[in-house]
Amino acid sequence: MSNPMITVTSALYGIPGTVVDVTTTVQKLFDEQYNTNTQAFTLQNIGPLIFNIQDPALNQVKTFTIVYNLPQVGTGTDVFMRGAQDNQNLTLSAGPARMIKVTQAIYATNNMGIDVTDKLNAYLCDPGNNSSLTIGSPTFLDALTDGSDPAPGYTKYFSVAYTNTASQNTTHLCGYDTQVINIS
Repeated sequence: MSNPMITVTSALYGIPGTVVDVTTTVQKLFDEQYNTNTQAFTLQNIGPLIFNIQDPALNQVKTFTIVYNLPQVGTGTDVFMRGAQDNQNLTLSAGPARMIKVTQAIYATNNMGIDVTDKLNAYLCDPGNNSSLTIGSPTFLDALTDGSDPAPGYTKYFSVAYTNTASQNTTHLCGYDTQVINIS
């Protein structure tokens, strides 16, 4: 049975320079789960076995990144991205979208800054992602900077302004690496 709840656009597993495209396999796994559950889709124990592939980088921790669409969430064409590492579980929820629109998000040092507004909007739009983020954490970096530290060894600051689309209230938050912010 085809899965109208989730469409996997891209699913990649590996380390930088050694990546395996597992898109078709992941779509099949979610399609199989759809027959018994239409609200959450889970990959348990991320690793080569679940994807039915050889280990692309023995004795190294691999990451899994998925880009997908949940037609019933947001505009119906919104694309979401999630990630996990070896031996972790990853659950994608088919719940309602958050009523948040990020108007500006900057991650910076005293000498440089990157605009992460679009990536934060995509991350928060996914109902399965946590709205509480630890600045500079692996989850934060995976979601907003493609997993890399833009200025290793330097303290970075994060500033975000967002609007609740239901109430039209605007909120501003800021902090620095290791601090927790809750965008809700």
